[in-house]
Amino acid sequence: MKRPKEQAKLVFLGLLRTVSALAGTAESSRVVESSWQAWKQPALTLRLARRTDVPSIQRCNLATLPENYNAAFYTQHLRQWPELSLVVVEETPSNTFGSFPGSPSQPESNVVAYVLGRIDSRTIPVVPTSSHALWSTQQVYQREEFGHITSLAVSHEYRRQGLAGELMEQLHYQLQKHYRVPRVGLHVRQSNQPAVTLYQQKFGYEPAEKIPNYYQDGEDGYYMVKSLPPIVESYQSRLPFSYQPGLFRVGGKMALPRLVGRPVGDVVDTESTTSTGSAVSSEGELLNGHL
Repeated sequence: MKRPKEQAKLVFLGLLRTVSALAGTAESSRVVESSWQAWKQPALTLRLARRTDVPSIQRCNLATLPENYNAAFYTQHLRQWPELSLVVVEETPSNTFGSFPGSPSQPESNVVAYVLGRIDSRTIPVVPTSSHALWSTQQVYQREEFGHITSLAVSHEYRRQGLAGELMEQLHYQLQKHYRVPRVGLHVRQSNQPAVTLYQQKFGYEPAEKIPNYYQDGEDGYYMVKSLPPIVESYQSRLPFSYQPGLFRVGGKMALPRLVGRPVGDVVDTESTTSTGSAVSSEGELLNGHL
């Protein structure tokens, strides 16, 4: 028979093992819960827009900007300039793994920010470069292509996280890589001084022209321009395909592909009107500067 002192020691060791096991179980539970919470956290992905993003792009536009477009406008834009249509999408487990590829109902995307660009052109006179041309009476013209920012929007709850900067930088890169345009322009309301300051100080745009009565309500607009130097082809650094809100990458752009051809099954209306039925303006109003 064991002595009371030895029995007490054995009881103490047993209790110690039990406490340790319970502590380990609690710690494991905390790790599992932490991992589960981290997995449920939404991540943001910057990518080319898709036809299925149109409803979500339209909602983002309606919630943030005074100039609005119908779904046909966005569909047509994605068809004409697919590599200049960029979105930031909130990815969660429900919309990432909600259905299998090829299933009848794919989960709808949640676009929290977007930018749409396009290519414009104009006819400009050619400056004579030879003595013969200097004495010629016939003026020679050529067409110049340049980029244009059609619309840029960031959902209110995702502002001040650098998303507008990411979108603009990537769009500038897309314009340089795929179209080799020397410059890009945009329009902004004269009264929208925060946006004017934002485009000047953060994105490098400068006011080039004041356009009277540019907007539908009669307000004047500024046309702002930014020069785009040629890109260095050997520079192939990339930004992450997804990142958590509030975290910033360090340099580089994604080598987003150039798309050829039309999305299958797209049907575009000939008229572009707002959801209320009135004709849309030629440009969407851009950011209000509160990022």
